[in-house]
Amino acid sequence: MLRNYLKIAWRNLQKDKSLFFLNSCGLAIGIASCLLITLYVWDELSYDRYYDNAENIARVVLRGNVNGEELNEAMVAAPVAKTFKEDFPQVKNATRLSTVYNPQILYNNTTFENLRAAYVDPNFFEVFSFKFIKGNAKTALKNPNSVVLTSSEAKKYFGTANPIGKRIKFQDIEQDLEVTAVLTNTPHNTHLQFDVFIPMQNKKSSTSNSWVNSGFATYLALKPGTDLAQLEAQVPSWMKKYISDQVQQAIGISYEEFQKNNKLGLFLQPLTDIHLYSDFAPNTELSPSGDIKYVYIFSAIALFMLLIACINFMNLATATATKRSREVGIRKVLGSDKKQLVTQFLTESLLTTSFATFLAAGIIALLLPTFNDLAGKELQFFSFLNVPTVLLLLAFVIAISLLAGAYPAFVLSSFKPLMALKSKFASSGRKNSLRSGMVVFQFVISAGLILATLVVYKQMQFIQHKN
Repeated sequence: MLRNYLKIAWRNLQKDKSLFFLNSCGLAIGIASCLLITLYVWDELSYDRYYDNAENIARVVLRGNVNGEELNEAMVAAPVAKTFKEDFPQVKNATRLSTVYNPQILYNNTTFENLRAAYVDPNFFEVFSFKFIKGNAKTALKNPNSVVLTSSEAKKYFGTANPIGKRIKFQDIEQDLEVTAVLTNTPHNTHLQFDVFIPMQNKKSSTSNSWVNSGFATYLALKPGTDLAQLEAQVPSWMKKYISDQVQQAIGISYEEFQKNNKLGLFLQPLTDIHLYSDFAPNTELSPSGDIKYVYIFSAIALFMLLIACINFMNLATATATKRSREVGIRKVLGSDKKQLVTQFLTESLLTTSFATFLAAGIIALLLPTFNDLAGKELQFFSFLNVPTVLLLLAFVIAISLLAGAYPAFVLSSFKPLMALKSKFASSGRKNSLRSGMVVFQFVISAGLILATLVVYKQMQFIQHKN
């Protein structure tokens, strides 16, 4: 039976190739727009989920209000990591990272600049599961004179030669550093965008006991099932024990008196929230942050684009209903029931949607480089083609087929045999108002998106030319 439905559907689509092409192109553009935006949203939501146990890693941040000014910093004091691990049983491990400003590496009489380098604790790769090509995560940074490079960085210095054991000269460090490990290149969807990792022992301030000077991104690996809010509630009294004397020495008043007019404290931020939910001072963030509001806005736009395409499909199908009236009448006279007719028309919708989806895939492949330049991304369409996403895409095609084809199928299958054979119809006001409403919805959304684009464009022009 299914084979028969498919065969008849294909023949019917071939009878009116211009309508099939028009429907397919309109739907393809809508699907391509929706999928492109979905790739962007998917990428934004995937940040920092690359690491094993990512859901159990939290960053320690500093928030407060000092002298009426908001204080939000993603960096904290040097002893915070060690003290957290010692005092809280929920903390399995704690590690730090500190960026290197204007780093330079000298190798073979050549100076390399514009590097992305960071000082990290020896246990850094035990908390963050970067993929090792050569070397061992537990011992890579054990020696203060070691260095870990990504594969692209190692190739920059040593070409195709084995980098392990090679020595490079790093600015501000007296002894040469020996390459002990090579990582796969840092994924783009992480806030830890570094290619050179140097042991923290080489940074003098890393051993400081000061709780009033920050400069270290601090991460806690928590035991599974740890209640973050419960742990965070214990932090104020714990922090007071270590910071009170230093506040007294620094500003001459007690910590209790300082807190009366000011608010200052440490808080825990889930690793997977860093990219989309951060509002910290840019100079304390390791990489530019995104914004969850944009994810919501773009998701809504993707949905509207898809709805516009589906409504267009519905309107074209119902507007040309008279061409199918005699077919419907003959089928009903010969014994076809409404269920069979609905199935037939939905099968045609499925074929059109499938063709439009393949067409949309071609549009995406063509436009993705331009879209990446516009969005500042490194999206690759085929990197998303795994078993779960293919199954999701199939469900997506079926859902669009039902969404776009259900209304025309029920309208066409509801024709009365005698009236259908005479090509006479008594369209109800309800059906006409529904079609009119869909057309109005199309124009409202289209006009809204165009106006919003113009507003953003004018605003960017203003920003770029304003003194």
